[in-house]
Amino acid sequence: MLASSIYPLAINAQNIGQTSQPLIVKKSTIWQEKNISVCWENAGNNNTERNWVRDAIARTWEKESTIRFVNWGNCQADTKGIRILIDDVRPHTKGLGNNLDGKKNGMVLNFTFANWTGAVNGKELCQNGGRSPSGFNSPNRIASTTEQEFCVKVIAAHDGLLLDDNN
Repeated sequence: MLASSIYPLAINAQNIGQTSQPLIVKKSTIWQEKNISVCWENAGNNNTERNWVRDAIARTWEKESTIRFVNWGNCQADTKGIRILIDDVRPHTKGLGNNLDGKKNGMVLNFTFANWTGAVNGKELCQNGGRSPSGFNSPNRIASTTEQEFCVKVIAAHDGLLLDDNN
């Protein structure tokens, strides 16, 4: 299970508490495989940020489920699984769950927020320096809310308090 957009988290995220809610899932989009391949469409000189993504997934999705995200190499033309493009645009996915399987640029993550900051000040609220990106939350998640709500939930996920269910 994975989710759509990924923002790097703030270094000094505050503990905002815990919540327990039932998970709402669109059953037809659940990955049947327990090992989901992940690749980078345009991996460049951003190894630190890509490691934040891997670390965030290990501390959230992999810790709380039996799903494992594997490979994490460069995408090839026929690569299946989750294909991540790094771009300075609104983080998003082009589908949910297994609808992302092999979809070119299926997940788009923003590591810099140099040009796109969305509905909130992305550079201050969701920018790097943290250990978790925002967005690895749509491969098996449902609807989205505002960017600010998303950032708050991602920061909570960074502290291992909850898994984000936002875009």
